[in-house]
Amino acid sequence: MISAPRWNVAVIGGGPGGALAALLLARAGLRVALIERSTAPRYKVCGGCLNERGLSILNECGLGETLRSELTASLRRIVFHSAGRNMAIAGQVGAVVNRATFDAALVSAAVDAGAQLFAGATATVEPIAADATDAIAGRTIELRYANGASGLLAAELVVVADGLGSPSLRQLSEFDAVTAPDSRMGFGLLPRPSLVSDGYEPSTLRMVLADDGYLGIARLADGRFCIGAAVDAAVARQHKLHQWIADAIARCGLPEIHGLADVAIRGTRPLTRRPARTAGHRIFLLGDAAGYTEPITGEGMAWALAGAAALPPLAVAACRRWRPEFAMDWQRTLRQEVYCGQYVNRFLAAVLRRPRYARPVFAAAAAFPGFAAPVVRRLNRPQSVARIAA
Repeated sequence: MISAPRWNVAVIGGGPGGALAALLLARAGLRVALIERSTAPRYKVCGGCLNERGLSILNECGLGETLRSELTASLRRIVFHSAGRNMAIAGQVGAVVNRATFDAALVSAAVDAGAQLFAGATATVEPIAADATDAIAGRTIELRYANGASGLLAAELVVVADGLGSPSLRQLSEFDAVTAPDSRMGFGLLPRPSLVSDGYEPSTLRMVLADDGYLGIARLADGRFCIGAAVDAAVARQHKLHQWIADAIARCGLPEIHGLADVAIRGTRPLTRRPARTAGHRIFLLGDAAGYTEPITGEGMAWALAGAAALPPLAVAACRRWRPEFAMDWQRTLRQEVYCGQYVNRFLAAVLRRPRYARPVFAAAAAFPGFAAPVVRRLNRPQSVARIAA
């Protein structure tokens, strides 16, 4: 049975982008359904780094308190390690967050703002029937629960923020994603207290650069490690990721992290992928679902939050009366205002995966860190919500 009353917006995915979108749309007076397939605080494969751009968006949205939990640590330095060389960039560069508690706090804030949470539901956006008119169709979403229950939900607009590959759009071939042929695979270690080491202070993000991937190491305020990486597909297929981490750390002369072999690893789909389109009839894609490029210093969550902050004006107008040009407007907004800095990431990722270029570039950057600092600061630059949403 279709839920009543009809929802203005259904947001699929309770990550940072989806949760912030649901919160801002509810604040704008829309009836919002937030659909998340997890039923408890979830672990997300992520390095846990949120840069200054992401922090500024949350602060302007009145959510700064979310970052002051006991599991959040400020980042004041990034140190890059490669082939025996180190390069440090100092200054406030963001924060490290525990994705399980951070995401849950944002979802809770969205519910407090008026969004209704549908937890434990796998969502599938259904095709529009050929004989349906736009006036009565909207979009229909099928919800399925682990206990076998199912139902339908109708919305005037669907915001898809369910991550790489957009599984909720599997019946809509027009959104099929294209994966870059040389895309790396992401993986992360569960942040467990059993990981022990000295020499990794909470205020520093360490990026270990190798020929076949890179590794980010940071610590939460409670001392637990937050470890994420991107590796070539050939490395992932060997199923020796624990050893790859240990070897990468040893080659750079960093302190050993004890207990690696006993901590579970979670993986992702290929990281660099882009859907054929980022918007369609009454559908907007957001966050990783709208396309993803390997992040270097914590841009992934910031891209998702920036998209959520840009969404309300267009979503409100789309709910009043849908016009086909809204799809083009959203694609233009993402390209010009949200993902405008991805070309820097694409360039850096391309350089880092080619040893004959990466080594001399890194050597020059290590010798003259003043040239590299502006690049990192551009990636981390604060951004005004008012400017995004204008």
